[in-house]
Amino acid sequence: MSNVKYGLADFAPITLATISPFVVLVHPSVPVRNIKELIALAKAKPNQLNYGSSGNGSVSHLAAEQFQTLAGVQFTHIPYKSGGQSVTDLIAGQVQLNFENLPVIYPHVKAGKIKVLATIGGNRYRTLPDVPAFSELGIDLDFRGWVGAFAPVGVSRDIVNRLNGEINKILSNTEFNDKYLVPGSVEFKATSPEEFAKFINAEHAKWSKVVREANIRAE
Repeated sequence: MSNVKYGLADFAPITLATISPFVVLVHPSVPVRNIKELIALAKAKPNQLNYGSSGNGSVSHLAAEQFQTLAGVQFTHIPYKSGGQSVTDLIAGQVQLNFENLPVIYPHVKAGKIKVLATIGGNRYRTLPDVPAFSELGIDLDFRGWVGAFAPVGVSRDIVNRLNGEINKILSNTEFNDKYLVPGSVEFKATSPEEFAKFINAEHAKWSKVVREANIRAE
C-alpha cells in the first residue's frame, strides 16, 4: 500500500457534482419523536446514548461532534470500519443513533427499520417531506455529503474547462439522474472551477475547526 499523502494543493478543482443531506437517525426503540426530545433525553442521560460512525475522523463522526457541540449534549461514540456496518448495527438496535448520508439509508427508512428525526441542512427533501430540516429547529447544523471532480494540479486550463463542460452536461441529463441516483435524495450542483474551489476552501475551514475543537484523530 502506498504511503504517499496528498493535500488540497495537489489537485485542480473541476466542478462540484452532487450534494446529498446527512440525517439524524434513531432506532425505533428510542423513545423520541423529534430532535427536541432527543436533546432532552441526551441531557437527562449523558453518554448513555450510543451512536455509530464509519470510523474516527469520518464524515458521520464529524457531523455527530458538531451536533453535540451545538446542542450541548454528550453521546458515546462507537466507531466502525465502514458506514454499512454502523447502519446494520443501528437497524439491529446495537447502537441507538446515527448520522448518515440520506441515499445510503433511504431504503431502510422507507421500510420502517429506522426513524429519521431531521435533515441536516437548510432544506427539506422531497423523499422525506414530513421530516424537518435543522434550519427550522433553530440549530445551525449544516452537514452534507458531496461529490466533485478534480484533476492533477498543473493540468492546462483548457482541459479543466473542457472536463467541466462535459461533466456538467451529464449532470443535466434527466435519464442519467433517474437511472443512477436515488430520486429526491441528491441535489445536482454543477459549478465553475472557481466556485468549486471556493466551496472546498469553506468546507476545509469549517471542518478543520470541528476536528481541532473535538480533538479528533483519524485511525
